[in-house]
Amino acid sequence: MIAPRTAAPLTLTLDQAVIDQIGREFGLRQHNREGLRELIVALTGDYEPSTPLVMDMCTGSGKTYLMAGLIEYLRRQGIRHVMVVTPSKVVQSKTVQNFTPGTRRYIAGSAVEPQVTTPQDYSAWRTAQASPTGQLFGAEEAVQLFVFNIQQLIAPKELEGETSGGGVQATQRRIRRVDESAGNLYDYLQQQEDLVVIADESHLYGSQAKAFHQAVRDLHPAASVGLTASAGPRDHVVYRYPLYRAIAEMMVKTPVIAYRESGYPEEGGEELQLRDALTLLATKQAAYEAHAAVNPGGKRVNAVLFVVCADVQHATQIASLLRSPAYLGSDDAVLQVDNEHEDAVTLQRLEDIDQARSTVRAVVSVNKLKEGWDVRSIAVMVTLRAMVSEVLTQQTIGRGLRLPFGEYTGHRTIDTLDVLSHASFKKMLSSEQILKEFGLEKAVPPAARRVDLTTPATGTQWTGTSHDGTGDSGTADDIGRPGGTWGELTDRGEAVVVPLTDQPDTQSDGNPERDGFLDHSTAAWSVATPAVTAVLLDDDADLGGMHIPVPDVVQLQDKFARVSGFSVAFPSVTMERSVEPFTVSMVDRDDIRRAAERITDAGDVIARDEIVINRLKRRITTRATQQANVESVPMDADEVEAALVAAGGAVQAVPRTAANVTTIRRYLVPELMNQARIDNWTVKSAASAVGRLEDLLRESVRNHQARARTVSTVIPVRVPSTPSFSLPLGETVHEPVDARADFVRRRWYGGWDRSLLTAARFDSFSGEYALAQKLDISPDIVWWLRLEPRDRASIAYTPRNAYHPDFLALDTDGVHWIVEGKNDAGAQDETVQLKRAAAERHVVDLLGVESFDEQTWGYLIAYESEVERAGSWKDLVASSNPVVTP
Repeated sequence: MIAPRTAAPLTLTLDQAVIDQIGREFGLRQHNREGLRELIVALTGDYEPSTPLVMDMCTGSGKTYLMAGLIEYLRRQGIRHVMVVTPSKVVQSKTVQNFTPGTRRYIAGSAVEPQVTTPQDYSAWRTAQASPTGQLFGAEEAVQLFVFNIQQLIAPKELEGETSGGGVQATQRRIRRVDESAGNLYDYLQQQEDLVVIADESHLYGSQAKAFHQAVRDLHPAASVGLTASAGPRDHVVYRYPLYRAIAEMMVKTPVIAYRESGYPEEGGEELQLRDALTLLATKQAAYEAHAAVNPGGKRVNAVLFVVCADVQHATQIASLLRSPAYLGSDDAVLQVDNEHEDAVTLQRLEDIDQARSTVRAVVSVNKLKEGWDVRSIAVMVTLRAMVSEVLTQQTIGRGLRLPFGEYTGHRTIDTLDVLSHASFKKMLSSEQILKEFGLEKAVPPAARRVDLTTPATGTQWTGTSHDGTGDSGTADDIGRPGGTWGELTDRGEAVVVPLTDQPDTQSDGNPERDGFLDHSTAAWSVATPAVTAVLLDDDADLGGMHIPVPDVVQLQDKFARVSGFSVAFPSVTMERSVEPFTVSMVDRDDIRRAAERITDAGDVIARDEIVINRLKRRITTRATQQANVESVPMDADEVEAALVAAGGAVQAVPRTAANVTTIRRYLVPELMNQARIDNWTVKSAASAVGRLEDLLRESVRNHQARARTVSTVIPVRVPSTPSFSLPLGETVHEPVDARADFVRRRWYGGWDRSLLTAARFDSFSGEYALAQKLDISPDIVWWLRLEPRDRASIAYTPRNAYHPDFLALDTDGVHWIVEGKNDAGAQDETVQLKRAAAERHVVDLLGVESFDEQTWGYLIAYESEVERAGSWKDLVASSNPVVTP
């Protein structure tokens, strides 16, 4: 055996014109042209020959076309020896066809086709060895392409032994033995200074598979290239084309999660899943045929079901079931492919599955077909007994991602892959594993920094120090701009800060609310979830000459604050119902009959959730798409009864007493089922019955409570709740206004004379602000207060609803007025009138409340037109029909 040479890098040059020409001649898509360029750049640079240059490209993105383009580029650069290493017989067979003219899978484009050598056929290598120049074709030489399985390259345990036949050991020995007409193939490969090894599905040859990895290294290639959809963290990746990008660019199908909302039963669940899958398959087939009918020039495609099973025994059971009359009803319609079913006939039928003449409608496998099985007819997938986390992997769904007609058709049924599972995947979509499978795990926004101070107002100078010790400075005008810092102040005066310097300048999809990053149409920046807060420095901090805006303070006016013991109590009101406990025996029998008549059995549906990838927010969500009608699952009456009893006992509105539980079980549920018009119960009709029972109980409780009386409780509340408070930074107290045009809703206005507080804000001009002006200038008013939600001064008008009045005022006659300012439409508003009635009743009730029995109280609702017409407070009182206690 000849000693192997020392590996040295290739001598290549980067020629963009050649890359462009190859792209045109091979019909490479844009991402494959990008990938080819990046790979050539890496091969012309400083690289380690023994370290594979990995192309991390999702399933269905055309890695084989990229491989063909690379081999042609190498040929034009004078590289004549290339080995493609494959992981299985299926992939090896496909690869040989890719480079053999006249086969269905041949990739055309090269002016001089590669001469293919396999462990089964040395003829091309022998011919090249016999030629002094290595088989000339005019002025150009062909590439000698060796296509081997990785198992066939591993050194045999014993070099001596049988070399004939197709066994792995025989093949391993054969390539290391001297061929009488050509020599030792293994020695030959080791001596070629321009040997380039391309490892298809290279994730199978990682460091964890030492024998595989060593077999490639032992060839001492001048360069090693890995093609995979599952690059590892230690791989030297030179180009990535993730699944999320392929879906967004419509290069592959969009996965759709299909499932029953009610799930599948333990017993008979797999059979039901398969029936549902065939229902979906029929829908797909109809769409395929409709598309072919309007596009007569295209090929006819058969929609095929792909079933992934737990093991060979399980696959055999499922294949037998699918062949039965209740399912596909044909032996030829089902193809089982696994370690025990890979004979020549099976592999040929698998090879022909995309052909219109194929009779295969379902492929049943274990994990045999996870890599390199390139077909476009898989329309529906079922993963039986699989963990949810195992289903949405590229090596599983990748078998069905290729487009059936080679490009998007615009028909959602055709352009999607239905993945039927026993449950929805929604909860799994945010997991790191799934994000990695779609290529989103490396696209995470940079972590935010915490700074000690940020700008509260546009144009204000600011400086700060990040916790990593770097300094920042600028103006607030920088906020929201690329290269600046985004921030906003919280209600507590804290600043939320996220640096945008490293944010990805990724193209928006046109919806800034969905993108969450740069919207190129408006250049407006936003960040959905800021990570940290920056706390404002206190008064004792060393500000280093920095200008710190001082927040405005709203407080009690001095003339009230100076009064010793000054305090105001507001009679806040709560309301609750007083009712005797509800018992199930109170349910009316006619109501039971009506509920039973509404129980339906309308069949079931498969929910279909299309996966939606937001690559800017690095998030995967789902969007409900067209459902599919399917038959419902039968249920025994005993099971239905048990489900109803459990559901009835779980209704929170019903007191869970022993008597109620017994009445539900022995009376209510049997009566409901007897009255229902259901002969054969199903999961669907049982769900309908559960819903009707729950509605019946809740409605019965509501009717019972409606007959109850209400009890009001008065709780004195001190107002205002605090004598002073600071406004949020950015909000200031403004001077009074006189015209509606100058008024701004919820702005703080000062300059008041009789207001308890130095400033107040309002929701309307004519309904509230004008009313405050009337109160403030009236000589008949001692003080008034604009009530805020923080004061907790509320009046309940139903047991569930309460409202906060607008004003509290004290007049010179000693009357405490609860005042509401409303627009004129409120006079016809049912809710406004409910509030008015409750407040008027409340004022009268205060006569019996000890805390307020020595005071006089009144309630007045002032509509905007009355406020405008009234010349004074007394005019307004006279025209508003108020309620006043004696």
